[in-house]
Amino acid sequence: MTSSRSQWKSRFGFILAASGSAIGLGNIVFFPANAYKFGGGAFYLPYLIALVLVGMPVMIAEFGLGGMTRKSFPLAMREIGGSFGEFFGWFAILNAGFITMYYITILGWVCGMGIEAVSHPVGEVFAASSTTQIDWLGGSGGTLPNPVGTFFSVVSSWTPVYAVLFVWVLNFLLVSRGTKTIEVAVKVFVPL
Repeated sequence: MTSSRSQWKSRFGFILAASGSAIGLGNIVFFPANAYKFGGGAFYLPYLIALVLVGMPVMIAEFGLGGMTRKSFPLAMREIGGSFGEFFGWFAILNAGFITMYYITILGWVCGMGIEAVSHPVGEVFAASSTTQIDWLGGSGGTLPNPVGTFFSVVSSWTPVYAVLFVWVLNFLLVSRGTKTIEVAVKVFVPL
């Protein structure tokens, strides 16, 4: 009995999924900040060297291994590395699971902050901070509101919890239906 595995319907969907996975949160959030903090262009050189010497060969090897064996990563690693290879494969899967938990939590917070930002008029947000609108507009020489204090005073509710749960359920529904729904999702979310 042969098991049927879902396949990517288009090359574009696969490229978007691989790109979204490779780009990751670190490159979107931390890379520009580190490039600015540690000398701008000088930070790009070690990054590009690491990308070319480590990132691309590992990605190509992973794709090649998957194409050659047509098995899950742990079983493919068992074919080339025995029981230690399979352990390494399961460790990589566990690591991906932890990264997924981290990303989903942050995405839930972003959704929660978006809901709160849309549902509260600007006046309510700034009234919750220690500074009035007149002060931050420069009326009486005041200062800008504290963004951390403003965020936590506005979002001190169950909204972030509900948002994280919503993102978990959405993620489960998309992944459980295979590459067909993942491909549709990456065509929407990766360009965002």
